[in-house]
Formats: sequence, structure tokens, C-alpha cells
Amino acid sequence: MMKNGWIYALHLLFLVSLLGTAVGCAIAENRQIQPPPRLPSGQPLRMIAATDMHYLAQSLNDGGSAFQSFVENGDGKQLLYSDQLMQALEYQVSMRKADIVLFSGDITNNGEQQSHADLQKRLRDIEATGARVYVVPGNHDILNPWARRFKEDSQYKTDYITPEEFRLTYGDYGYDEAISVDKSSLSYLAAPSDDVWLLMLDSARYRRNEEINYPQLDGEFSASTLKWIERCGKLAADSGAKLIAVMHHNLLVHSEMLSEGFTLNNSAESVGVFRKAGIQIVLSGHSHQQSIVADQKNGQPPVYDISEGALSAFPHLFGVLDYTPADHTFNYDAVALDVEGWAKQAGVKDPQLLEFTSYSETNILRMAKAKYYKRLSASPVMESYSQEELTMLAEFIGRMNRVAMAGGDPSELDRLKSSKGYQLWSQAPDGAPFKSYIMRATASREGAPSNRKLTVVQP
Repeated sequence: MMKNGWIYALHLLFLVSLLGTAVGCAIAENRQIQPPPRLPSGQPLRMIAATDMHYLAQSLNDGGSAFQSFVENGDGKQLLYSDQLMQALEYQVSMRKADIVLFSGDITNNGEQQSHADLQKRLRDIEATGARVYVVPGNHDILNPWARRFKEDSQYKTDYITPEEFRLTYGDYGYDEAISVDKSSLSYLAAPSDDVWLLMLDSARYRRNEEINYPQLDGEFSASTLKWIERCGKLAADSGAKLIAVMHHNLLVHSEMLSEGFTLNNSAESVGVFRKAGIQIVLSGHSHQQSIVADQKNGQPPVYDISEGALSAFPHLFGVLDYTPADHTFNYDAVALDVEGWAKQAGVKDPQLLEFTSYSETNILRMAKAKYYKRLSASPVMESYSQEELTMLAEFIGRMNRVAMAGGDPSELDRLKSSKGYQLWSQAPDGAPFKSYIMRATASREGAPSNRKLTVVQP
């Protein structure tokens, strides 16, 4: 528990500044589900992908001191506006005329039963736009002992859900139209179109959560799940369909600081299976970091892992993945959620929502500065620094992480490197907290591929 607790603490620290019985997925025999017709071959397909919504039901939060403290000590998620963020996403789905919406886990804050129930209603509204919704769980969503409601100055335990209940709750959002299910996890294969199939993968490890009394951070695929993935690859190939994988944990390493617990435990083995199954594009989340990396093998197609930024945290990114059948091309673009646009058209009066980008960025930078200042001022290595210098050092980390976690725009990083804060960090002793991380994160990205855009031609 100490190890996992440390990993969680590290995750929270760096993201704040941006930043029962196994049942499988088999459909009950007495349920006769008729999936919607597939979109025909040759039709362009638009998919919107979001992750880490961390949706918290409004009825579980009274806005009191306990909730405020929870948010202030968290990792930058805008939990107060969970419902509004989902409404803004629905607005984007409608405006962009998306055919499919994909959610890759941590769809609820800590797996609260009420949050799942309320989120289900929002997903129904998204499907009312004409899009099809597909969901898989993350490490926060099932059997989570951290499920809480907040009232005044106290937190109270609240009900969470089991794997069986997750499957039933989200039956209309992928599970009931599965053409194949993995009996050892909540993974399933869906075929929304003749051209593109979806491998919705449950990478979370939640079976022991009640025993250890916290949600496990890490993820992996069992041997039986990997064999099932191979079979799904053959099914798709035999049907002439492209196969995209959607999962919570990262398939590949995106950051040295956010690797253990965030990248699959059996990453190398899984990459081999994915390549054999013909999977080139993977949509993941978990680390709240917008990043695109590839596993390259000589003479073989690369496997791309797109780790998407958290919808719940600044800059509130989601992905748009377009498939063009004429040239067999997938184009991916990470986009910031237009909360202001939704708020204006919805007639919202809340000034924080009408200027949400500025509000959210200011909020996360304020939280980051406070946390980093506290950590730096407690370090013996930094005792010679003045309060003003420690403040500049703390502010720099927050601003740097905000850029890095959003995809690392080289021009923004260059501007940061011209600041007094960066000069202080470059001259700081090697033992200073965070220095090695900062030097790596601010290294030149000249010529590096984009973390927000990707084009894949898949004949």
C-alpha cells in the first residue's frame, strides 16, 4: 500500500499544475439485444474520444468546506463543474456531427453509484445527437473504496458499483451491441461500421480493491484477454475492417515521471499482440497527459499510443479522429473543450463558465504554485533561496507542467525558458527537488512530432 500511495502522491503532485465476483462481459442469455445497423462501407467516420471525466454527481457535493478541501488537495480536476463539462461535450458532439463517442475510463470521480447513475443520463443525451457511445472502465470506476459524498465539513462513504453493475449500467453504451466479449474482463468488440471496428479494453485491476481498501493504480491484460485480443484481430481482418483499441492505461511509456502504474505492467507483450492483431491506433488516458508515442519495428507498421489529456482538467482536451475510406486514412486532432461556447448558447449566467478557460487555467496555476512552494520551502537544498525566488521557482513548475501536460507546444516552452524562473532552475543545485524532471521536460522539441495531431494511413 505504501508503494501505491507514493505513486498516487507523485501523480497528484505533477498533474495538479497543468494538473466482487468476476463476471466477464457475457450478455445474459435471457436478453435478446438487437444492435443498431452498421454504418456502411465507404462512409467517412468521425469519432470523438474523451477520457478521465471523473464525473461527480451534483447530489454528492454541497460545495462545503470538505469538498473545497478535497478539490484543493487534488490534481486540478474541475469537479464542481462535472455536469457542465459533459453538457459542453455533448454540444461539441452535436456541432461536429460525430458518429461515435468513445470514453476510455475514469468516467466517474471515485466510482460512486450515484455518479454512474447521473452520468448515464448524460450519455443518453449524447446519443440523442445521433452519435453512438462506447464506454470502458478505468481504475477509479469499479469497487472503489474511496467513493465519497461531501457535506459541510465532512466526507462520508457512499455506495460504489461492482463489475456486474457496471456492465448493466452501460449496456446501452457498448456492451449490448458487442459482437464478441472477453469472459475474464469487461472488454468487448464492437462493429459500428463495416470499415472500422472498436476493441474496447478493460485494463484496470479492481478485483482486490475492497481487500486493500484503495483503488489499484496499475493495469494489465491477463493471458486469456491477450488471446481474445488476437482472435478479435482475426475477426476484423477476415471482415476487412480496421481495428482501433480503446483502453484506460497507456500501452507505451509517455513520461519517465508517469510510467510506473500508468503504463501497462505487461506493455511489451501487449504491444506484440496488438501488432499481430493489426492494431495501429490505441486511444488511452489515465496519466492526464496529452502525448503521442509510437512503437517502431523494422519492416512492420508502427503502433501508436495516443494518451489523451483529461477532460476534467485544464486545458480540458478531447480527441477528434476522422476516418476517410477513400484513402484509408485516420486523422487525429486534440481539441480544447469550448465551455464558453456551450455556456453562451445555453444561456448560462455563471461568470466562471462564461470565461471558463481563464478561470480554469488561473485556478490550476494557483493550486500548483501553493503546492510546489510548500515542497520547495521544506527542502534543505533550497534553504538559501529567498521567498521571492522560491515563488518564481514554484510558478515556473506550474506553468511548465501546464504546457507539457497539454502536449508540449514548443513555442510556449521556448517562451518559458526565457523567464527568470527558468534561469533560477538552470542554476539550481542538482539535488534540488524536480530539477532533473524540469530539465528533461524543457529540452528542445525541435523536429519532434506533434502530441496533438497524427495521421495514419492504414491500407
